Amino acid sequence: MSNVYEYHFNPNERFGTYCYSPQTRQEKKAGRLFLIGQAKKEILDAIANEIERGFYSADSSTEDPFQVGLNLANNFIAQNPDQSLGIVFGALCLQHPYNVKLSKIGDVKMLLLRGADVFDMGRGLQDGSASFPNFIEGALQKKDKILLLTKEVFDVFIKEKLLEELSGLKTKKEIKRFFKEKKSVLKELSGCLIISIVKKTPWPLFAKKEKLGRADLPQTGKGRPSLPPAGKAERAIISFLLLIILLLLGYLIF
Repeated sequence: MSNVYEYHFNPNERFGTYCYSPQTRQEKKAGRLFLIGQAKKEILDAIANEIERGFYSADSSTEDPFQVGLNLANNFIAQNPDQSLGIVFGALCLQHPYNVKLSKIGDVKMLLLRGADVFDMGRGLQDGSASFPNFIEGALQKKDKILLLTKEVFDVFIKEKLLEELSGLKTKKEIKRFFKEKKSVLKELSGCLIISIVKKTPWPLFAKKEKLGRADLPQTGKGRPSLPPAGKAERAIISFLLLIILLLLGYLIF
């Protein structure tokens, strides 16, 4: 699981964040979905709806849910070229156990904070693309922080060196205090961001093991489930029990 925080600075209809959590067993296989964009609200809503619809309706056993969502969004953009002109949009999903996938249109920043290090995860994606290119993916670690930021917010964070401060924060209380203390710096901003902190055991419901049927057990040549050999402690206990049984039998006989 991960803790997620959304912040909007001087919110208006040209910025938006969308965070989706899985509700069903099938959706849990797809993961969590985070979207951020800059465009007219109706366009942002439409693109977010297309990605979310494809992501959570895809059959994860035969197709990649993230790619399905991006394909639906690209179809919408192709069918509405005038409305979609100049959009900025970032899409990122977190999947069990620590996998991340991302794609974007335009100049939206997608950062990974790991300790004191800051990585631009979206660096390999083209900013000038009019639709979502192929996504990139990587592996996360517990306590990693993921940041999705619109450009103006990112520029202020760089100028004021706020990323360095934010990277050391661990709790919801610390993050709230951080933004409260930086209110004077951020009050002139217009934009938004999403922060996700990867916890120790993300998506615990994913990790539940299915009950094994007889066919799933390791088999010996005779078709019976094979068991590991008894250890020294187990052999000692068995020998002791046999000794007790023999003593009882001897007592009863004689």
